[in-house]
Amino acid sequence: MANAALEFEIRANKEHEEYYLREPDGTLLGVLDYKNWYSSDARFVLGDWQLQGSSDNFWSTSYSVKDLETGEVVAGITFNWKWEAIITVSFPGQDSTVFILKATGFWNYRFTLLHQDQPILTISPDFRMRKMSYEYDVQGRPFFDSDLYTHLLTLISVYIANLQMTMMATVVAAS
Repeated sequence: MANAALEFEIRANKEHEEYYLREPDGTLLGVLDYKNWYSSDARFVLGDWQLQGSSDNFWSTSYSVKDLETGEVVAGITFNWKWEAIITVSFPGQDSTVFILKATGFWNYRFTLLHQDQPILTISPDFRMRKMSYEYDVQGRPFFDSDLYTHLLTLISVYIANLQMTMMATVVAAS
């Protein structure tokens, strides 16, 4: 595990329902691309590696992220009764690892990705009214020896944050 600090920006292109993972200098690291607005179906693109995220059941309590080439599940996502996301990743050449993504705060809402109760990433949403979408600032530390896996874990965390933000907006709108 590396200890250097991470800092990423996630910026939205609402016209195409895409989120771009970039270094602060603008270097593109990956893309999270949704089929349409309020969709839970998303494509993850990191260089030549493409994956698909989607709900596994009618109630949308579990999701999976699959490698589009091999069909293998690289991440399983379930929500517990506290609406925390339990993420089990099984990257090639790595042991399965479990993370928890927790939403914290009320007025200053953010998400924290934990491994064995230790924070790995903090994701701070910033709502863009003009685009009707969220952009995110991500800070933390690398967890995997592979930058590719760190970038995918970051995009998976943003995918979950988008799911939770969409569900919260739906509940508020229905009230």
